[in-house]
Amino acid sequence: MVLKGNVFSRVLGTDVGITVVTPRKIIEGAPYQVAYLLHGLCGSNASWAEQTMLPYYAEKGSTVYILPEGGRSFYVDMEKGYPYFTYLTEELPEMVRQLFRISAKREDTIIMGGSMGGYGALRCALLLPERYGLCCAFASAALYLGEYLESQRGQKELEIPDFPLLFGEGLVCKAEQEISFLAAKSAKREVQVPIYLSCGTRDLLLPEHRRFAAEAQEMGLALYYEELEGTHDWKFFDSALEKAIKRYQL
Repeated sequence: MVLKGNVFSRVLGTDVGITVVTPRKIIEGAPYQVAYLLHGLCGSNASWAEQTMLPYYAEKGSTVYILPEGGRSFYVDMEKGYPYFTYLTEELPEMVRQLFRISAKREDTIIMGGSMGGYGALRCALLLPERYGLCCAFASAALYLGEYLESQRGQKELEIPDFPLLFGEGLVCKAEQEISFLAAKSAKREVQVPIYLSCGTRDLLLPEHRRFAAEAQEMGLALYYEELEGTHDWKFFDSALEKAIKRYQL
């Protein structure tokens, strides 16, 4: 079942779109496992439900998928704009637990995303490991955000014009926004969030993924990395999503 609508967010101060995809199987008594699935830069809360086979995959499983609206925020609390990270990690979980019979347990809570959503998913899992039992990131953008922002400073036209709103006019990456920094901290923790990371073999982001996977292995991060045929498009994202669902029996 696919449910689409709007909810009012006190944190964002406005109505915000949300899509929910549920399994067909009815579980008596116990709450459902939940996965927060984050869209990319050019998408919306409905993208995963409309552009992939998610409704088909979900109906055979036992997981409720929450697809929130993230705008073009990279799921951060913007310097000049909306606090999307606070909405995603604090307000939204409480909101959906009141509406649906989903578990609040760490082991039953998954964070997933593609491209910009992959960055958001990784940051959530690495910053808040007590909240999530699994993280899946597909062709994640900004694995080395600091390096990218540095390359954009002084440019007359930014590749992503939203970035001054997100990270400030100086385009400075804070430590808590840098995935590689957060990964190094996470690798030292006794309890880590298992991470599934994938990228297409023809994706322009492939070199960054190979670099990050190698560094993660050296630092002892709980990460499984694989490369799938494809580029940075919905055909790849659908394949990556299906792979993750089957691998972790969602």
